[in-house]
Amino acid sequence: MPYIPPSTERSGARESGEQRKMEPAMVLLPSLATREERDRILETSKGVVLTGVAATGQLGPIIGKVDIGEADDSYLFRVSLPGVSRDENFSCSIEADGEVKIKGVTTTGEKTVCKNSMVFQMLTQNLAPAGHFSISFHLPGPVDFQQFTGSFETDGILEGIVKKKMQNSVHNGDESRWVDLFNQRVLSQELASTPPRGWNSYNAISWTITEKEFLQNAEIISKKLLPHGYEYVVVDHLWYRRNVTGASADNLGFDVIDEWGRPMPDPDRWPSSKGGKGFTEVADRIHKMGLKFGINVMRGINTQAVEANTRILDPLLGSVYDHVNGKIWTAQDIGIKERTCAGMQNGFMSVNTTLQAGRFFLADLYQLYASWGVDFVRQDCVFGKDLDMNEISYPSLLLRNRRPILYSVSPGIGATPMMAKSVSSVVNMDFAAANMIGANSSWPYLDMLPLGWLNDADFNEGQHRETNRTREEQRTMMTLWCMAKSPLMFGGDVRKLDDTTYSLLTNPTLLEINSFSSNNKEFPYMKSKGLRSWVATGRQGEIYVALFNLSSKKTTITAQKSDLAKALPGTKLTTRASCKGNEVWSREDLGIIERSIFISVETHGTALVVLHCS
Repeated sequence: MPYIPPSTERSGARESGEQRKMEPAMVLLPSLATREERDRILETSKGVVLTGVAATGQLGPIIGKVDIGEADDSYLFRVSLPGVSRDENFSCSIEADGEVKIKGVTTTGEKTVCKNSMVFQMLTQNLAPAGHFSISFHLPGPVDFQQFTGSFETDGILEGIVKKKMQNSVHNGDESRWVDLFNQRVLSQELASTPPRGWNSYNAISWTITEKEFLQNAEIISKKLLPHGYEYVVVDHLWYRRNVTGASADNLGFDVIDEWGRPMPDPDRWPSSKGGKGFTEVADRIHKMGLKFGINVMRGINTQAVEANTRILDPLLGSVYDHVNGKIWTAQDIGIKERTCAGMQNGFMSVNTTLQAGRFFLADLYQLYASWGVDFVRQDCVFGKDLDMNEISYPSLLLRNRRPILYSVSPGIGATPMMAKSVSSVVNMDFAAANMIGANSSWPYLDMLPLGWLNDADFNEGQHRETNRTREEQRTMMTLWCMAKSPLMFGGDVRKLDDTTYSLLTNPTLLEINSFSSNNKEFPYMKSKGLRSWVATGRQGEIYVALFNLSSKKTTITAQKSDLAKALPGTKLTTRASCKGNEVWSREDLGIIERSIFISVETHGTALVVLHCS
């Protein structure tokens, strides 16, 4: 039987004959309900259905208390979720008919709790016990599920605002589609089922790149590199900085920002952006080439916007945010001056995401990027020493709501594998530990490939040159990037793409390894000083062994067959297996590998061996 909580009468209700208001029915099902059971209950009760451990709490805060609000064009909902883990098990989705579905795992209700090196035996257990749960309820009417902002903060309250579906709104495709608002394994990450490939403008032309130069490179990429999977073209940082006397990579007062404190492309370098159009026309031209368009952004809010004290835009209403006692919220209310970007201290500072105004600023900012047609966002000053999980997880959430957009964070300074683990479920490209490669469609981004014709990073313009890396070092870089399954973002000027660089970028064996290999890891039995090795397995059962010589002289490197078998258990490679080998770079046939791979490698060079075992 549904439990219907008592409602409170408003003062004078009886005297005026006003009918009592009743809260929605709350249906408690201690076991997880089937979809059919949940749908039937929702249809008959129009209430809130709780299953699993959410239905078994006793006296404490109950999981699943729901408040719903309504404005002229939007609905707001708040759900109490005390003790709910905000990890990959948590998801919240909304369907076009207004049904909201929440699933997750609770961490409360234990009999024994260990805290601060002490063990507590719980005397009461009134919170929901640990386990899986689901919550379902309907908003009052149908919604435009693509128009959503939401947050799940440390206070245990999930809050969402979604636009109503107006009678004149049009959606293409199936109206029963739903958008997953918080689940980490969503459409944006399906785009990164293999490591992405593309081109980034920074190594080639620095921040001063113009629209003409960008499109020239993109045109060539569409013809020469797109057939090999290089589909993203990314304009790197400072596209909003005016290229005038005195402007450099880290100074103040040269940026183009609009009235809401949002960066806009420099109209002198990006003439199609004039009139507030942003990158819309550039993205359109990129898409017509068959490519995808990306931008580099910095964490937080522009310091110039804070100094100008620009107002905060309410992304739901399209007007200034003044919802609290008529207060006009501004950039100075949300900027955290104590947390400036380590690599650009005059340029950007963190946003206070505990404030609704801060979240609105970021929501509006990333909705703007999406409206331009951006397919890829690379964020700097947010990882390593600049690590700010709120400013990673909230943009990640926003980028998943409208349409799939790839999200990458720069490794920054001082990045660690533990940091990588904390962000791997919310970004597609980051600095990751080897045993996390591909987890949640997140890839270890080792940064751009500075090959071919480059710009000296110390100069805004000029000092163009060929890469200083030797041929052996270039092969080493490309081999390591592919064995580690790093996204491949070429950094050279494509207008001067030479045959050697082209052959490196399009080597079919390396691209096969980069996209489709598995069990990628450092080979733990290579113990000699100055030598390293990585191993992986291929789609057809082949074994890949990369040998790296970090020393200053040519060295013979040996990898024992028995050690390789221990490193890759469950493969065709065993001590008794017959294995034939060939080396990729020299194209040498190594014949039958009896006991070991034994190969001479140039200084700073690499050997890439492919084994076929039976």
